[in-house]
Amino acid sequence: MNDAALVERVTDGFDRIGLGVYLELGEWAATGQLRIPGATEDLIARFADVEEPVLLVSSPRDVLAPTKASLNEEMFPGAAVTPVVVPDMGHCDILVGPEAPKRVWPEIVHWLDSLS
Repeated sequence: MNDAALVERVTDGFDRIGLGVYLELGEWAATGQLRIPGATEDLIARFADVEEPVLLVSSPRDVLAPTKASLNEEMFPGAAVTPVVVPDMGHCDILVGPEAPKRVWPEIVHWLDSLS
């Protein structure tokens, strides 16, 4: 990532995230359960109910969502899961990085096309 991209993400990205989001992510990290504020249901547990096709995109360089965790197909037992590994990309780079339109978006388009 270049310096300008890093400055943009820190100055324009993190300041737009409310404290509540950080608290939710902290609870998720601490408990392993992701909940909507005020709800008691664990959203991650609901992944088992998904029956639609699922695309899981990961990069071994993503330290926030490591490949081993993010490509966990067992979380979607009723779905047709397609894993895609994109090397040498960080967490944000996967969808919005400068290489994403060339390296990731075509994988997503190909997957969507395969569904029709």
